Amino acid sequence: MAHTFFPDSDQYKWHGMSVYAVDGSKYTLPASSELREEFDPESGLENTGKGHYPQCLVSTIYDVFRRLPIAKTVVACDSSERTEALKMLHRVPPDNLIMFDRGYPGYDIIRKLVRNYSGHFLFRCPAKNSFLALKEFVESNKTDAIIFINPPNERQKKTLSSKSSSESIKLRAIKLQSPGGELSILLTDLFDTEIYSETSLQSLYYKRWGIEVHYRDDKETAEIQEFHCKNSNGVLQEIFASSIMNVISRILMITAVEPTGGKKPEPQF
Repeated sequence: MAHTFFPDSDQYKWHGMSVYAVDGSKYTLPASSELREEFDPESGLENTGKGHYPQCLVSTIYDVFRRLPIAKTVVACDSSERTEALKMLHRVPPDNLIMFDRGYPGYDIIRKLVRNYSGHFLFRCPAKNSFLALKEFVESNKTDAIIFINPPNERQKKTLSSKSSSESIKLRAIKLQSPGGELSILLTDLFDTEIYSETSLQSLYYKRWGIEVHYRDDKETAEIQEFHCKNSNGVLQEIFASSIMNVISRILMITAVEPTGGKKPEPQF
């Protein structure tokens, strides 16, 4: 993997863990019939409110400290970001930390992470959420607490005979106030408050912004949406070629500085 080219330095880790952000973004595609059929059948001027150009959903797992993508999927624009995140889970090295934005929290994805990933996770969750325990936490004076989430009530009724499907999940909840005053909740399985303090987890979450910068660079600097191909295979090749270029560029940026002891300014993307 690309991280093997990086020096074994604490600057690329948080409490000894690599940190990965997950997010999705819509990419605008050329207006060809093949791309419409493959990625966005409802696009086109004949469909009110859908616009002319088709779009696809690109989901990425991004190393926020090494600043490079490690996995990516490209699917139809109406696909589930949660499903795509779970598809890429096996690409994340074990015993690290994965961060998710507010579109991802849900009982199913959290349960699958608890069962299938040996590392840790950190979700940003809207303050107004369907989890009953979260509602109680938001209304309390606490800023950091242990909660237990349960599956939706309808599923509980259907799966009373299956303990594995209706199990409660223990989580730590932390209130997060944005500079604009918006209240969100961080959900994590990092329970040790001495090692992982409330403020350190809040600060860590803002590092997730690196994946937004990655998408900006892809669209504005690399101009990925100026596709040369008008078929699905060609579009996939261009999107993944851009990611490969991103990784190679980042490795070159690091190797250009490290031999000098990191004293020179780091080259920019």
